[in-house]
Amino acid sequence: MLAGLAASGTPGFGEDVGPGFNTGLAAGLLLQAVAVRAPSGMGTVEGGAPAGAVSATRGLARQLGKHIKTLEDYRANPDAFDNLGTLRNAPTPEIRQKIIEGRIRYLETQIRMFEQEIAKRRGTT
Repeated sequence: MLAGLAASGTPGFGEDVGPGFNTGLAAGLLLQAVAVRAPSGMGTVEGGAPAGAVSATRGLARQLGKHIKTLEDYRANPDAFDNLGTLRNAPTPEIRQKIIEGRIRYLETQIRMFEQEIAKRRGTT
């Protein structure tokens, strides 16, 4: 279907838009399809929770896991995450350590926020 759009000759859908157009179009269509949800109250899962709340909680749990892993990895080797050279170019060891501590505090705050949101959605706050 998307290949037909690029070859249709319609202005904006031809060679002049570049090769990334179809990729962007496909991604946009996919995002629209995923974003369409049933009205609230249409479906429930075991325990009476709305079906959307369960999938949202799973998504938060995945993000929580990623943040925990990132924090563990960062604590083990902060230099591996120094893609901008901030640590390498820190003027003093004290400033370098403050940068590391700030990043750790930020990740810990994100983790707490995910935990609180999950607990709120599960009704355990």
